[in-house]
Amino acid sequence: MFCKNCGTQLTEGVKFCPRCGTPIPEQKQTASQQTTAPSGTLHTAAPSPKKPGSKKKIIIPCVVAGAVLIVSVGAFAMTKTNAFKARFTDPVDYYKAVETAYIDKNAAILEKTASNKSDSSSITMGVDIDDAGIALLGIGNYDAEMITNGLNELELQVNYGQTDDLMGAEAALYSGKDRIVSANTVIDSEYEEAYIQIPEISSGYLWIDEEAYSEASLGSLSILTDIPDTANLSPIFSKYAKTMLDYVEDVERETDELKVDGIAQKTTHLTVTMDDSQLQDLFVDILETAQKDEDLKDYIVWLGDCSMMSNGYYDSYYYDDYYDGEAYYDSFIESLDNAIIEIEEYGALDEAEAEMDVWVDKNGAIIGRTLTVSNFEETMEVFNYQTTREKDKFACVLSFGDPASEYGDYVLLEGNGSIKKGLADGTFTLESYGETIGEFTLSNYDLKSAEDGYFNGTLAVSSDMSSDLYGYGLEVAVASNADGGECTFSILSNDVSLGSIHMTYTNDSDYTPKIPDSSELYNVMDYEDMYDYEDSIDLYALEENCKKNEFLSLMLEEMY
Repeated sequence: MFCKNCGTQLTEGVKFCPRCGTPIPEQKQTASQQTTAPSGTLHTAAPSPKKPGSKKKIIIPCVVAGAVLIVSVGAFAMTKTNAFKARFTDPVDYYKAVETAYIDKNAAILEKTASNKSDSSSITMGVDIDDAGIALLGIGNYDAEMITNGLNELELQVNYGQTDDLMGAEAALYSGKDRIVSANTVIDSEYEEAYIQIPEISSGYLWIDEEAYSEASLGSLSILTDIPDTANLSPIFSKYAKTMLDYVEDVERETDELKVDGIAQKTTHLTVTMDDSQLQDLFVDILETAQKDEDLKDYIVWLGDCSMMSNGYYDSYYYDDYYDGEAYYDSFIESLDNAIIEIEEYGALDEAEAEMDVWVDKNGAIIGRTLTVSNFEETMEVFNYQTTREKDKFACVLSFGDPASEYGDYVLLEGNGSIKKGLADGTFTLESYGETIGEFTLSNYDLKSAEDGYFNGTLAVSSDMSSDLYGYGLEVAVASNADGGECTFSILSNDVSLGSIHMTYTNDSDYTPKIPDSSELYNVMDYEDMYDYEDSIDLYALEENCKKNEFLSLMLEEMY
């Protein structure tokens, strides 16, 4: 008899193979071979043996499969890491990936910031004169106590609200609990009309329509009513930023060390190059896209209205062709047409080349870039931005223009600092035309809040450009979130506060704009209405209100 598993010859009656341990089936006995067990004994069967052979057959494949799985998952995960991509993926694909991530990150910040807008808001502002400021007033032979008490009691409250086609705001100046003067403005965007009331001097409303508003050289009501949707800023930014990526074909990659102000960081250095043909296709694509971009049009029209109002172009003899934002937009489109002609027909970009150096950290984040353009005559740096970090230290540099420019139009901001528990502190210097313009000190700047689109920290600014500014500075402290925030502007003298303006703002207000009763309206373009409005004015009541505040009372005395 032989073992069916290993072939070993077996002796009669064995129950297990002595070589491999495989159980041997019990042989059927013939009648002559069967014997009766002696009286008083029992036939006990051997215990069911384990099957070591079967166990090995299961364990070994499982171990192999597990190892394969671990290696496969690990390899897949490795391909997803920045370290792998930086070394082994195609340089063009890698650059597009990190640039897309950079664009998406900043677009998300824009989108989040735009989503925080509210149909109503409230702002409160107050003044505090500090001890140093009081002393300075005393030196100037002013009644320091009177001025200080008066200013410290003043508070300006502004409430804004919007419902359907109505938008409005109410601004009121208080001295303690006494309301000194206020103004209520309501704009009806459907009928392009505005209503203005100063209740402390008259219960009536001044009424003005779009035509009268423009004839008065005040601009256009559309500046206030047709403000473009800020939610479109994010997709506009993404659209034009990512257009460039479609024309990237030449990227070189190397491992590099980026050093700023003595602080070095290991990076992947990418050099992106575009020749004149690529630049021509890129710019024509962008210009043609802009011509058909309706979201961009809304902004250009609105900016045109704002620009003309601020420059006094409305109702001007010299600027009849640019009477409104639409005409301004037409001029913008015409300039794009001319630019395309210059590129395609006159070779404006012939022999031009652009090179951008991009530095990427180990996490795949862009921490620096330098853009340089050149043609057959010269090479010029356009801008440079680099930030390095080593443990809790950082340094950065930001510049616009070419350092070698003979026109001196080079602007440089550079500085360094430290980061602890997500808060950054640093000092920075701003230079232009080879001279220091100002110095900035940043403290407790919350990096996490900055990623979410909110500024939280303190910024101090000083400048010695003029002898009148020597020793003085401005400090701005901001705390903000999705619901609102607060801001304090302080005037400093040798780092000591003279006084400050406090402002708090919330994205919520109880104010609701309403159209006033027609019986209380005075048409600003109607002489009889304006005479009637003048008769309704009670300036004495306003003067009496001003006398409730010591500072305003002093100002009245100075006036009369």
